[in-house]
Amino acid sequence: GTHEVVDSDTCDVLVAPLNDVKEWIRDLLVRHRVSLYEERKHRGFLRGLVVRHSQGTGETLVGLTDHQAAKKS
Repeated sequence: GTHEVVDSDTCDVLVAPLNDVKEWIRDLLVRHRVSLYEERKHRGFLRGLVVRHSQGTGETLVGLTDHQAAKKS
């Protein structure tokens, strides 16, 4: 597996609303200077990101996991 971040403008696999959400999340992380977790160095804040979208309801769920999540559970 990989833990590398792949930066792209759009993803053809995602439904259109998720590309908009992806850009919103990227802007939010950059604006607030959120660091991405580096597993080898054990540094950074954001360790995981999950985005789910329901085509039936149009609702989108965004879940963030911080570097402390493994210690909390």
